[in-house]
Amino acid sequence: MKENVQEEFDKEVERLVSFLHKSFKARVKWSRTGQWRKAIQCEMGIALSMGRLDLVSNLLERHNRLDLLNNRKDQIEYEKRFSSVEGLPTEIVETDSTQSLPETEKEFAEVPKE
Repeated sequence: MKENVQEEFDKEVERLVSFLHKSFKARVKWSRTGQWRKAIQCEMGIALSMGRLDLVSNLLERHNRLDLLNNRKDQIEYEKRFSSVEGLPTEIVETDSTQSLPETEKEFAEVPKE
């Protein structure tokens, strides 16, 4: 009976390890795929639940730094995109085909008979 309980306990611990490992891998994947805010929020939740305000402070600093760098990157990309504009396009003048032409410019399909 004691061995049975020990085996069941060990299986549950292994399931927990598997769950934690998947959770950890998901947070790492989020950080690498641009979802770093989500990863930091999860880590902050974990740190808060453990009462580790020092870790929360560290994560907030990292969040602010990443956010600042991300904004700078976006600003540089925006400036690069619009700084190479050589000027506005010239106005395209189109004639309105619905307006009638003066008599001298009209062409007939056939020569009028007299």
